[in-house]
Amino acid sequence: MFDRATSDSRARSDKSAEKNVDLEKPPFVATVTFPDYDQNTPFGSAILTDRPLAAKEQEQLKKVTTPDAAWSLLKPLGGRILLAAPYFGPPSDSGGLDKRGMIQNFYLNLNSDRNSGLTINDLKAVVDECYTPSAKAVVVFPLQGEEARKGLLWDIGGGQPRGPYIPELGEEQGNLYFPQHAIDLGNGQANMALLAQSFNFSRTCEWHIKASYTDTSGAHTKRIPDGRKKFTSEAVPPNPDQFFIHYPGMKWMCGGQVVRSNCEFKSSQEWGFRDET
Repeated sequence: MFDRATSDSRARSDKSAEKNVDLEKPPFVATVTFPDYDQNTPFGSAILTDRPLAAKEQEQLKKVTTPDAAWSLLKPLGGRILLAAPYFGPPSDSGGLDKRGMIQNFYLNLNSDRNSGLTINDLKAVVDECYTPSAKAVVVFPLQGEEARKGLLWDIGGGQPRGPYIPELGEEQGNLYFPQHAIDLGNGQANMALLAQSFNFSRTCEWHIKASYTDTSGAHTKRIPDGRKKFTSEAVPPNPDQFFIHYPGMKWMCGGQVVRSNCEFKSSQEWGFRDET
């Protein structure tokens, strides 16, 4: 009789305890990984180094004709890869690296172990610090046609970060992802894997994501990545010491402080940066 009399109360108490334990779990975990360009270095990429290429390195570069081969040469020198931004990307759609800017990719995997569901309704970019791009040498392989890149794209350049936008080709390209869409996690739902892209035009910026979400206890925010870690969105410097570009079937073209015999030299006026050769 006692068990029957107290069963409802105990059930409510157990359910409340389960709910509290569930809410004590992290709302979701954000795992960040980066592309392996050793397997595939795409056209439409720019490889940046923090020092100019020596004469011997320029001679080696002149002998390669693909992004993969250039990356193998420049990665040991501290090379970093940026990709051409989608055509819709602000601040201009007129084409050219100097107008469209470049993007950096990373993979953002969101997963929740909670039994109850939660909804992410915004992933706002927050800029922590920006500074002048540091690269001294820029090696470019132009796009061989526009690519459809699924994922989310944040515009980190300018005074106020914007996005995330939808970069993939289709009717929604260039539209803001939120609030038309949402990301549901927990309650046994599969994790969400996103290709995240940060766009920058003129400055290199350090930034993080402020995720806004709602669960059974209300509205909350979470920082991505955790702690004091940050993302870096790098820009191609407007006046690199050296600039190299290769079009399929053509000779290397270059400008700046380069050995002219290693490539077809273009003046600073043609490339839009200083000529101190």
